Amino acid sequence: MNSPIRIFFAITPPKEQQKIIAHVLQQLQIKIPSDTVRWTPLNKLHITLHFLKAFDLKDLENLSKKVEEQLKQFPPFEISVEGLELFPSGKHPKVISFNIPTREKNEILELAKVISNEIKNCGYPPEARPFRPHLTLARIQKPADVDNINIKHFQFIANEVILFESRPSIEGSQYIPLKKFSLK
Repeated sequence: MNSPIRIFFAITPPKEQQKIIAHVLQQLQIKIPSDTVRWTPLNKLHITLHFLKAFDLKDLENLSKKVEEQLKQFPPFEISVEGLELFPSGKHPKVISFNIPTREKNEILELAKVISNEIKNCGYPPEARPFRPHLTLARIQKPADVDNINIKHFQFIANEVILFESRPSIEGSQYIPLKKFSLK
């Protein structure tokens, strides 16, 4: 029997937008002391749609087919980034993330709902926590002042969903793409 793996479905910013994001991260790294946060590497930035901490590899083909069929109904859509937000709350922040406006959140929520339903149809439990779309920039280790930091608004097109395996390691989790699903 195979040991379970950790997987997640995600939207990643396209390569062409990563230069803009890299510039924003450089600005933030100047303003926020490095001993207060742990920055997310540029190549690991994503919006998680669903995470499973114990997934049996034998179910991969079946789940992939079901998700692929459902995602055919979704066209590519624009995601705007409008500032920063503290997650899960401003009083007890653990994460600094890009703020995604409500209109895009609704589209992301629909994608996540469809994927979650197919995961449930394959016999896996639904995510216990409420889903809140966000794109993590840093994990807060000590209190950091981000109130007066303004960033340039930008957009990117979400044109695919990627299924990743997450392999924990000493250097941080490694994300291995298992399957890409185009949005039509």
